[in-house]
Amino acid sequence: MPTITSINAGSPVSVGQSGVVITHTGFSGAITSVTTDKAGVTCEIAGGDASSTTVTISTWVNGVEYPATDASVLFTCTVGAETASASQTLTKPANYAQVAFWGAITDEQNLIGKNLQDQGHTVEGGTFYYRTGQVTPLTIYPNTSWIADAAGGAFNATFIPLTGATAGNAYLFEVTLNNITGLGGLSIAGVSVTGLSNSGLSVSGL
Repeated sequence: MPTITSINAGSPVSVGQSGVVITHTGFSGAITSVTTDKAGVTCEIAGGDASSTTVTISTWVNGVEYPATDASVLFTCTVGAETASASQTLTKPANYAQVAFWGAITDEQNLIGKNLQDQGHTVEGGTFYYRTGQVTPLTIYPNTSWIADAAGGAFNATFIPLTGATAGNAYLFEVTLNNITGLGGLSIAGVSVTGLSNSGLSVSGL
């Protein structure tokens, strides 16, 4: 009977990860497809044989359904009529930080929450991923406020709303932090969030 013995050597897999090895026994030949039970999470086979299969996990695509991370994903390997399934946790990419928005502030123009709301998203409960190493230091809080290097800058981000008309889809943005000054703390002078051109989402910068 075909059996999956491990996925990624027992460690969680991440969004967009390549080189994920699925080991298995009982198959008569190389796996021809690897599917999952989560919309948007697909696997491209890079190689393998009857005992193991190497895949690349799909990444976020703007406006396309994708689960928020730290979810359990069921992977199914198939060759002919032979199948086997096993679950593994899906996590954020290594070069991203993650925050769930609760108590979101959506009426302050200089915060990320209002900018996302203005683009048609329900902010409360959504999960926001922001690229690390582009603006350093940078911390985004659950209420959508933030602190960053006084020089500001731009960083890539992905937002997956929990509820509302756009719920469950991944939306990709470039976020720009403008004119930040520190006077015994941090005074925020501006933030703009711009959607990708193929999404039809945009907002004027400050």
